[in-house]
Amino acid sequence: MILFWRQGLLTGPLVCLTLIISCIASFRAAYAAQRGAELVVEAQPGQRPMLAADINGHPVRLLVAPDGPRFILLNPEAANRLGLRSNPVLSLGVRLDIQGDVTRGRTGRARILPHGGRAFRQRVVWFEDTVMADGADGVIGVAALQNIDRLIMVFHDPERPAHAPMTVSRFEGRRGLEWVGQARSYGLPFEISFSVSRPSSLERSTAMALEDRSLIAQPEEALVFASFWFIEQALAFEHRNTGFELQGLSPASILRFAQRGEIEAHHARVEYERRYGPIDRITVRAPGARRADDPYRITIGSDVLLDCWRLEFDFSSASIVTRCPDRSGTLTEGGQP
Repeated sequence: MILFWRQGLLTGPLVCLTLIISCIASFRAAYAAQRGAELVVEAQPGQRPMLAADINGHPVRLLVAPDGPRFILLNPEAANRLGLRSNPVLSLGVRLDIQGDVTRGRTGRARILPHGGRAFRQRVVWFEDTVMADGADGVIGVAALQNIDRLIMVFHDPERPAHAPMTVSRFEGRRGLEWVGQARSYGLPFEISFSVSRPSSLERSTAMALEDRSLIAQPEEALVFASFWFIEQALAFEHRNTGFELQGLSPASILRFAQRGEIEAHHARVEYERRYGPIDRITVRAPGARRADDPYRITIGSDVLLDCWRLEFDFSSASIVTRCPDRSGTLTEGGQP
């Protein structure tokens, strides 16, 4: 302090400025390394992509779900083994380390997150009576891995011809609780969900829209796109003001509560008729019902994806790329037929 005082007011600020510049440089270097991170998850023939990781220092195997939410869903056995507290809905987060060695590409940037040192915190949800994933400790959604640059899922199949014709499809990705693709085809807006656990399907409204345009012979069965495990459940957890208490409820109970709109409509009608007289007709819009401007939902499921080469999520450019065997009539580059 005496030295700073004797040399005037210049030395102290210079030292502080040097420290600030050094901190900024370190931060930019760490950020650049993070921006170059690329995670590759491989799936053997007939299997789903698994990720080896540590949660709070304990090894776990997590199913990587493209249609998964922005947090981790654990089996109760794994949650108990990890010593997580018994209030699953209010879990504040755990330390997640993705296992793997650092490899360097031509740019010198990390291609896979190293074990320890690139850890980040993720929220965990589980129910004591519900197994979230068979053959694994739990599920992690692609949306929970958006702090890296790219996630690549590689599907191996030794029986697939090495030089089979391939279609590369690129979709604009939409950030949110679920990472979905967006495209326009036949004049209709589509929202495309990807799943390695469920078969391909259409919403009933999507099937009817395609039938109206004579694109399919008949509407499929009443396929209600209710990816309950990953979408409705995630929305309930992310938005606390849902009008009902989540704590202690099983998934089945939450699903029943999702139908509460019909009960509320009944009570509203009774109250209205008590005050103003009988109602000739009433229209009820069920919770989650499709609005006129909503995109049509399509699920590209395991029956398609496990036959592909790769599924790539580029978080830096917000895009999704599929590399699959050539199928005439499917969406191709740019999301056009």
